[in-house]
Amino acid sequence: MSSRPGPSLSGGTPLRGLEEQDVLDRILPLFRPSAQVIVPPGDDAAVLATDGRTIVTTDTVVLGRDWLDAWSSGADIGHKVVAQNLADVAAMGGRPTGILVTLVADPLTSVEWVVDLAQGLAEASEGAGVTVLGVTCPQPRTESSWCR
Repeated sequence: MSSRPGPSLSGGTPLRGLEEQDVLDRILPLFRPSAQVIVPPGDDAAVLATDGRTIVTTDTVVLGRDWLDAWSSGADIGHKVVAQNLADVAAMGGRPTGILVTLVADPLTSVEWVVDLAQGLAEASEGAGVTVLGVTCPQPRTESSWCR
């Protein structure tokens, strides 16, 4: 887990002023490529080569329920997300190969915090021998929600 302080959730460049592609352009280069990814992350999906059975999981972490900003940086949350999802695969008897990320954030969340989150995701996934297979971070549609 990261022990370095990161950018604050608010106070930087708000997501509200950015397109999804602007955010993806900042965070996708942080993730190492995988030979299993045939078509890299694109429109909310990627094409992955698999053999046999595939376990897919999704788990969510929520501000105020799963973490507090006073205690955790974006990178810390990235580490938590990777550990939590890989543990779900292991609990089903699987061998993790990658993770998919969906970011739903308040439009006032700073992009610097999101990049710090992505750095934590990259560090933790590389440490676990997996890669980030895809990321979606939908453009805000309202002042209070950053999801479609």
